[in-house]
Amino acid sequence: MDRRHRGTFNADIKIEDCNMKRVIFPTYLGVTLDSELRFTKHIEQTTIKALRKLNILRKLCGTTWGSRPRNLKNAYSSIIRPVLEYAAPIWAPASVSSKQKLDSIHHRASKIIIGAVSSTNNEKAEREWGLPPLECRRSLATVKFTNKLRCYKEDHISTRVFNEWTYTKRLKRSSTLQLDEDIRIQTNLEHSILNFMHEPPFPRRPPKETKITLNLLRPCSKKNDARILKQKGPETIEEISQVNFAVAYTDGSSDISLNKGGAGILFQLPNKERKMHKINTGLLASNFTSELLAIKEALILYSTPLELSGTTEGYEHNL
Repeated sequence: MDRRHRGTFNADIKIEDCNMKRVIFPTYLGVTLDSELRFTKHIEQTTIKALRKLNILRKLCGTTWGSRPRNLKNAYSSIIRPVLEYAAPIWAPASVSSKQKLDSIHHRASKIIIGAVSSTNNEKAEREWGLPPLECRRSLATVKFTNKLRCYKEDHISTRVFNEWTYTKRLKRSSTLQLDEDIRIQTNLEHSILNFMHEPPFPRRPPKETKITLNLLRPCSKKNDARILKQKGPETIEEISQVNFAVAYTDGSSDISLNKGGAGILFQLPNKERKMHKINTGLLASNFTSELLAIKEALILYSTPLELSGTTEGYEHNL
């Protein structure tokens, strides 16, 4: 990628006597890049894709019939808006004229939801059903993205790029980090307000006398009937445990990727009695860490039977 004219130089690259074809607009992880990082092509493709999905709202509503506005809003928020905002922090520094193409689709959708005519004021249509402007959501996503970069360890490549970057007003074109800095200046939001702490290190060793089995004892194909697949798990647990055993179902998650983590555990005892347990995994915990903490908590509770039931003594604890 190069914004200078020499970026158009067509290099002759061969791998095993095969000429590598030059791709003008490569696509990585769903984001179409261009030689000058203007993201014009990506926004054009996103606009076409979103317009096709906008027809879903039109099919769901009519002048005298159709879905309720709340259902239309849910359809827009779950099907169309994610397309408009995919990887927004990456292409957010694009030109205003390019981003207005996406905003136009957002405005059309808000008017379809409330059943308004096309001449209705855009801001009033958005406020009618609580749809914030896409530009505000892009700014929030950009700040959250850069904050996430700051929480990585010092040896992470993204952290090194973030720490070595310097703000400059000389360049007319912007970048994600420069846009983030501009947003913070406009909103008086200092970096210290959103300082991230690193996630607490998760112990690598499980509790003592823990046997971990990751594979089914009787392998089967994913193409098998769903009822057969569902039965394979309990069969493996029963065969490993042999005698008395309790089953623990765990799940951990966090809100907004790295915030307000929690975990839940459901125990099914040998007498078919069920007990539930939940824990807070911290204000800073990713989905992955919350999942690990849920499994760890289940193992700890297995080894402390008095917290569950007096009948759990002598259980062979397996996961």
